[in-house]
Formats: sequence, C-alpha cells, structure tokens
Amino acid sequence: MQSRHPRIKHTVNSCQDIKFYYAGTEACESGQTWGPGVKDHYKIFYIHSGRGTFRTAAAEYPRSAGDGFFLVPGELYDYEADAHDPWKLSWVAFNGEAVPLYLEQAGLSYESPLFTCPPDGPTRQSLQAMIEADRNPDSFSRPLRLTAALYTFLAALLDAIQAGPVDPNRSSIKSYYVAQALDFIETNYSWSVSIEDMAHALGLSRKYIASLFKTAVGVPPQQYLCRYRMEKARELMQGSLSIKEISYSVGYSDQLIFSRMFKKTFGYAPKEYRRKSGGV
Repeated sequence: MQSRHPRIKHTVNSCQDIKFYYAGTEACESGQTWGPGVKDHYKIFYIHSGRGTFRTAAAEYPRSAGDGFFLVPGELYDYEADAHDPWKLSWVAFNGEAVPLYLEQAGLSYESPLFTCPPDGPTRQSLQAMIEADRNPDSFSRPLRLTAALYTFLAALLDAIQAGPVDPNRSSIKSYYVAQALDFIETNYSWSVSIEDMAHALGLSRKYIASLFKTAVGVPPQQYLCRYRMEKARELMQGSLSIKEISYSVGYSDQLIFSRMFKKTFGYAPKEYRRKSGGV
C-alpha cells in the first residue's frame, strides 16, 4: 500500500558553522594513489592499518597505523598507499566558518597537517559512528546523527591532539591562549573572577598567560578586565539600575571599590558621571 505521506529529502543545513560533506573507509590496493589535486573543502584522513605517503607541494610525509593527516581547501595534495603494506583509510569531509578556529585550536594547519591518535580511542569510534550514519540515507534522523557525530569526532580529535606534546612557543598556540583568555574575561567579568582563576581555567601559569596577553593586547590582563568591567558599567548607567546593582552586575561586591575604579577610569564618580551623561 502506498503511503499517504510524501517522502521528504533531508539535507544538512548549510547555515551550520560546520557542514558535513561525506565520509568513508577503504582498504587500498598496493600503490593506489590519488592526485595531485585540490579540494574545495576540508578533509581528514585516519589510518587504521598499513602504510603510505602523504604529499603537499612543500613536503612528503610517510604515515602508518594510528596516524592521520588533513587537507585544506585550495591546496595541492597527493597520497599513495605503500606497495608492500597498503593502508586502510577512513576519511571525513566537511566545511564551515568555524572550521579554521577548531583546526587552529588543534594546532593543525597546511604547514602542520599531521596528527596521531590511539587506534581504539574515541576518535576512531566517533569516526566509525559518522560513517555508519552516512550509510543510512533513508533515516529521518540522519542529518542530526551526522552533525552530532562530526562534532563528537572533532572534539575527540582535538582532545587527542592536545593530550600529546605541545610546543608552547608555537604562534598558533599562543594566539589560541590569548583568544581563550579574552573569551574567559567576556563571559566571566560579572562575578568576582581573578586572573588566577583565568590561568587555572586555561591550564597555564599566571605569569605565562599574563606575558602572552600583554604582548598581544598591549595591556596586562588585570587592567583589561578592569576596563572591560567599567565599560559594561558605563553602559548600565544609561538604565535604571542603582549604583549598587551596577556594581554587583560587573563583578564588584564592594561598592566603594567599584566607585573608586570607575572614577580612576573615567574621571568621575559613578553618580556624578550618571548626572553629567543624562542617565536615570
């Protein structure tokens, strides 16, 4: 009997910050190659067994079981299975505005396209889950399963890479730490957070993150935090909140300390500033 309900084709929303393209697995033949060629999306490969070679325009990388490599859009690549011990590969292709940020957090780039993951860890498991979801095109839950599996895979990959040795002097890592510090301030300024709290959240020493922050931003993190709070307080001055309520709202439980910092920043005490600026 024919169903009265029309079949609906499901697609992954192109507005997502990460968009799944395709995934797969192949046991390659001896000497099997791809390229040279380019992709218009990102593609991550994971090697289950065997060996092979991955090449960019600048370098050649022998790879084996437990290793991975990735391609960025618009760059020339080729890869080749070993003649005597050809690799078995899995891959996932994707794109999206958030991808460069996640790759930067993982320390991956065109110049640094390699990673290593445990063969039986969560990275491989989440990759397999994504492949299985992609093999079931008639499932109404397929778009959600693919998206969830892709995020899980990238999270597992990020964890696996960051669990390995990291060069703290690498510029991408420094930029990532500074970005995380700025994000920490913007999301935690409204309570009595300290720079020590920020350093602890980032897993860094206070001295190290303070040095990175000042070099990148131009002022010490404590000064930036104070200025950020005062700017938020100045915005709140235009509303009906009392000075005490504004003080608490920007992370100060002591109204006197808040008033002192506000005057130091803007040259006027909060009440005087509100009066001069025409606030409530």
